Amino acid sequence: MPNPAKKTHTKIPTGPNDPGKKKHKDKARWVAAEEAAIITTLLTQKAAGNASESGFKPTVWSFVVQAVAGATMDGSKKDALQCKTCYHHVSFLFLFLSFLGF
Repeated sequence: MPNPAKKTHTKIPTGPNDPGKKKHKDKARWVAAEEAAIITTLLTQKAAGNASESGFKPTVWSFVVQAVAGATMDGSKKDALQCKTCYHHVSFLFLFLSFLGF
C-alpha cells in the first residue's frame, strides 16, 4: 500500500509536440490600409447600432475580418482576434496622442 505522506510527482510533457501547449501565431504586420479598414468598418457598425458601452457585438468582427481581407495586399489572412488586438493598439495610441495634445 502506498504511503499517503509521500508525494509523487508526475512529469508534465513540455516538448514542442506537447498537445497541452497553445500554438502561437506569428505576429501580424499591419499596413495603414488595413488599419483604416478596421476603423472605417467599426465606425460604420457603431452608426448602425452594433456597439454598446462595453464594446462591439461579436458579429461585427466578422465584417472587420472581411474588410481587412479586402485591404490586404500581401495575401496574409488575419483573424478576428488579430483585428481586435490591432484595434486596441490603434485606439490606445489615439487616446495617448490626444492626451498629449496632438
